[in-house]
Amino acid sequence: MPNPHGRSAGTAADLIKARMQDRYNIDVDRYVRFTSIITPGGEFRNGLKVIQKLRDLATFFNTPQRITKLKQIKKALSLPGVNIEVDSKTRVGYAVTLIRRSVLNHYAFAQYFEGALDSETAVWSSISKDDWTLITEMEGLTNQLAQFSLGEVKSRAWQALNCLVLDRPGPKATEHSQRRAPKSISEFSWDGKRCRDRLREQLALRFPVEDLNDIKALLLDPRIKGKAHSIVSESSVLAQAETELQFEHALIYQKLFARQAADEECKGEEPLPSGVSQSSSDLIDTALGGLLEIDTPAQNVEMSDFQADLSAQAMSAWNEWKNLNVSWPCSTSQTGKCNLLDLYRNVKILAWFKESEQLLFPGNAVLARIYLAKPLSTAIQERFFSLSGYVVNDLRTRLDEDRAEMLCLMKANWREYRSLQKQTEVDSK
Repeated sequence: MPNPHGRSAGTAADLIKARMQDRYNIDVDRYVRFTSIITPGGEFRNGLKVIQKLRDLATFFNTPQRITKLKQIKKALSLPGVNIEVDSKTRVGYAVTLIRRSVLNHYAFAQYFEGALDSETAVWSSISKDDWTLITEMEGLTNQLAQFSLGEVKSRAWQALNCLVLDRPGPKATEHSQRRAPKSISEFSWDGKRCRDRLREQLALRFPVEDLNDIKALLLDPRIKGKAHSIVSESSVLAQAETELQFEHALIYQKLFARQAADEECKGEEPLPSGVSQSSSDLIDTALGGLLEIDTPAQNVEMSDFQADLSAQAMSAWNEWKNLNVSWPCSTSQTGKCNLLDLYRNVKILAWFKESEQLLFPGNAVLARIYLAKPLSTAIQERFFSLSGYVVNDLRTRLDEDRAEMLCLMKANWREYRSLQKQTEVDSK
């Protein structure tokens, strides 16, 4: 269908041809090729639409009179007084926060609009039952993604997700403690499955293969290193990461203790008696110098023994680290095991290395600062929620014609145009 807000295809094509001819002296009919880019997983316009509807709903309660009435309803019905505003819609993660707060306030919203004027109900009635279903499914997908990033990784395919339920919340409920119910992927709506597909494709683009640095971070994290064999599917990749990490540990261990030994040796040296010169080059240059030479132990042999000693100590320290089993200060289940989510919330691993294990495992402490101090990026939601319009510009989906043309010309096909421009310059000469 033609875009009702834009020009016809023929008019736009003629304009592009004229601009290309004027600016680059390129005949579009002969050379130009356009690239249409669609996010892997398929088009997902309804994702942006439902987020916009929730934003409109939150904006509706910006006036003092409406927010006061909503608070009175919450107080009368013993509902939680959760803020419905979101600080910045360009902040990464704002969409999930908006969804959770909207679902938590769903019951209060329904009570408010029951007695509202007809002129006020449009913003509420625009969100259909199917929209709310999609909203909870989108949140369920991101919640599962959060479980993965926190270490609760499962090798099996997703069978069901815990989605939020549009029930009346308790007086002490929060956006993070709302009731959830398992929902099979087969029961997801068409748009919910499309959101799932886009998320899966985005993860595949960002993590096409198992990254060695991520596996090294896994082996250096005492909270989860015991699960490395079940998390990493390729045993050869795991073995390669462990071999490289062991080599790096040996290098760091030797540097640390070689420097310490050198410092202690310098401290133990006695100064020469006064009047005795350290240099004897004047004697060596004479024939008498040969009579003054004596045999001394080879320093390189002593140094090689010292290095071998350090290598053995580094290997011993690494093996001790592999067998380390920490008694974490956390609540255990009936099986006597800790929950990984609780450990990730309560134990700051770099602080643990600094306070407890830096003296016992100095090499591992250095490696931990290298590999564990890099957080994973969460800037993924705007792609499978179709929120790039918010992150980049409010008018990203409704750009003026000149800006849309320039984006088309200068971004999607920039490499082709540059090569064509160079070819045109060569032909003109």
